[in-house]
Amino acid sequence: MRTFNALTHTPLAHLHYKSKWLKYQKTMIDGLSVRAAAKACGIAKNTSFKWRHRFLSAACTQQPAQMSGIVEADETFFLESKKGQRNIDRKARKRGGKASKRGLSAEQIPVLVVRDRHGETADFILSGVNAEQIKPVLKPLLNQDTLLCTDGAVVYKAVAKQEHIAHRPVNVAAGRRVIAGIYHVQNVNAYHSRLKKWMVKFNGVATHYLANYLGWHRMKERFGENTSPKDWLSNAINRTGQLQQRCAT
Repeated sequence: MRTFNALTHTPLAHLHYKSKWLKYQKTMIDGLSVRAAAKACGIAKNTSFKWRHRFLSAACTQQPAQMSGIVEADETFFLESKKGQRNIDRKARKRGGKASKRGLSAEQIPVLVVRDRHGETADFILSGVNAEQIKPVLKPLLNQDTLLCTDGAVVYKAVAKQEHIAHRPVNVAAGRRVIAGIYHVQNVNAYHSRLKKWMVKFNGVATHYLANYLGWHRMKERFGENTSPKDWLSNAINRTGQLQQRCAT
């Protein structure tokens, strides 16, 4: 006979030590490492690692369905990391490490961040910065009433033209950061800065788990400072709960 409960078909199904889940959510609000969270909750390091990614599996899928008003888009880059893998085709790096080549290269993983002036944020891990990669993820977020603000990269101009979306490029490279007092990419670039600063504490996030960490940071910003472990646990259990519904409105 099969039995079902409130956790059936959720990321938390079959996890043990339920009495410690709220305490573990507090360690995630505080951004603790796997080891520090394990110590705080009195669980094994491997259990802490498993819980972290189970709790984040819902958060990483929760993206706004559409954005409104002025929408900023820009890419940022993360050094590829094979952290945790036993067989890698290069010398292992220590504590995050540095790329072997200066500037952008195949070692850098592009992440497109899209953010409107209401604070709704979406991000997408790309395999390249080109129209074939950007158009499929950017198009669903925009409508005929949005105005897209980007830097001067021609890829955004091409996508906006194809989709008949109003586009205002800002030539940041030439030192022009704001046009008419309202057209800029400072909102999304500030988000990049906060994200990168927050990620430093993890000493290099494995690329395989990068989407989970991006979702973690989106949830952290969405909930804000006045949040509780119950909010985070509720979000982890209910993939289609109130938080995700709010993102779609």
